[in-house]
Amino acid sequence: MTTTDPQLIDLTQPNVISVKKKKKRKYSRGLKDFQVAGRRSSKISARVMHSVSKGFDEFRKASDKSSRKRRDGALLDMNRNVAKGLSRSLKSANRIPLDLVAIWDTKRSRRNARRQTRAAARIVRVFRWR
Repeated sequence: MTTTDPQLIDLTQPNVISVKKKKKRKYSRGLKDFQVAGRRSSKISARVMHSVSKGFDEFRKASDKSSRKRRDGALLDMNRNVAKGLSRSLKSANRIPLDLVAIWDTKRSRRNARRQTRAAARIVRVFRWR
């Protein structure tokens, strides 16, 4: 008997799927930011390569379709095919700017920005005309 037989499946009991939890990454105290930034930047470069690949695939498909439709169709429809490929590439690359911001948006960088803002405010207060 296979597991798909109606006799073996009990529909009255809930089907529980256990998912193994990922292990937490361990970092040295001073090197965490650099390692996290490295992981995030490699993810961004993978996304860029994936979106470029999608764009070229779309361009190739549109070009092949144009060349099958009429004589010199790929050459005549070059602008439209490039636009299709670029559109597809940009569509799949929409998260990249957010990922770029997330690289250096860390607790330490926000703390440093607050400190620098406070220091600048103190300097402005000292030199303010009354």
